[in-house]
Amino acid sequence: MQKLLVLKLDGDLEQGVRVTLSIEEENHRVNTETTGYLPPNPDLGTAVERWRSNYLNVGKSSRTEAIATGRLWRYDCNKSANQLRQQLNQWLLSEFFRPIRDKCLQQFIPPHEVRVLIRTSNQILLKLPWHLWDLVDGNSFAEVALSAPDAEPRAVVKTPTLPGKVKILAILGNSVGIDIQHDRQVLENLPSAETTFLA
Repeated sequence: MQKLLVLKLDGDLEQGVRVTLSIEEENHRVNTETTGYLPPNPDLGTAVERWRSNYLNVGKSSRTEAIATGRLWRYDCNKSANQLRQQLNQWLLSEFFRPIRDKCLQQFIPPHEVRVLIRTSNQILLKLPWHLWDLVDGNSFAEVALSAPDAEPRAVVKTPTLPGKVKILAILGNSVGIDIQHDRQVLENLPSAETTFLA
């Protein structure tokens, strides 16, 4: 069963954010609606910009400089990414957001697929790494999407499985020092597959 958790965010990091959670099931009827609040957190916006700046600086210089300072840039980028993750999750543990968090947590029961739709017109809130929310991060049954607040929801269309064989085009390349016969044999023996090899 698929569930859709729609988080409507109204506000900003300077003044605080009013949050409305609506939970829908496959039939797209709203089962429940809960409201909450996320307190002001301008430091979170600063953390987003710091991470973005560090990320964009990785690899900007010449090749020689990149070799000399690449580790430092990666370290700064990883450090700012971890700080951003921690600040986001700390913010989402706020006391007035707890009723929404608890309702969301009740929906994350495998094997139910859960889609979390973040709806807001605030650009900074859309830039937050919602996929790193501790309820979603590492959960193979959950995904996050972003939307404008007035967008019409669309039904999810499942891609039908096609009958017949899967077609594979294999280019094995130069065989000097490599045993490509084993690779060729594995590809030829795949069930429900038709493999074409290019020399």
